[in-house]
Amino acid sequence: MIEQGSRTPIEALKITNKDIVAYLEGLPRQKIHCSVMGAEALEAAVFNWAQKRGVDLESLGIDIHKDERAEGRIVCKCFSLSEPYIRRKIKELNLHTIAEITNAIKAGGACMSCHHVPGGLQDLLDETWGAGESKVKALPQLPVLSIAPAAPAGPATGDGHTLSPYQFDKKVEKAIDEYVRPMLKNDGGDVEIVDIKDMLVYCRLAGACQGCAGAGQTLRMLVEQTLKEMVDERIR
Repeated sequence: MIEQGSRTPIEALKITNKDIVAYLEGLPRQKIHCSVMGAEALEAAVFNWAQKRGVDLESLGIDIHKDERAEGRIVCKCFSLSEPYIRRKIKELNLHTIAEITNAIKAGGACMSCHHVPGGLQDLLDETWGAGESKVKALPQLPVLSIAPAAPAGPATGDGHTLSPYQFDKKVEKAIDEYVRPMLKNDGGDVEIVDIKDMLVYCRLAGACQGCAGAGQTLRMLVEQTLKEMVDERIR
């Protein structure tokens, strides 16, 4: 886009995530955050260029918000996103619901504990747009276990019988193969089972999911939650 438009670095700052989405001829809703990351990476590159070349961006009327993340209160601890950053993105990207915030910048997409706590995402939305303007359905809070259950009872089948370790492993593999893997492959990713110990399932993300900023969310909200629902709710 910069090359085709023969843009200067300063002119490149006008490229927004919406411009990137349009250039790519659209993105799935759950991948909008990739366009936001792209725009932020471009912005960071221009700021770095200006720093090295001695260009005073502030004198040009450009807000570089350099201390925004370092000094602000952390609202989303899972992704280390601060209150000033989230407030700015809510306005810049015209975000009106928690789901829109999560799709755009990933905030609230992992443990979800920042959704409705005092000073959390819903409060920031209400303060920005006014209470009652941003309607959102509260998402269920998923349990986060700090340790695996010691010597768990074997998982049960639908008729109440206990599964053997072999049967349990095969059931986990089937859920991964038939439900989780196809969804990940739609986005160019994949997952492999590394090991299974009691209720702990060790997985490795691959393809586009490997190293993705949303990898933690993918493991918890897709892989773990699917296994909880289809195999045993005690799985981690």
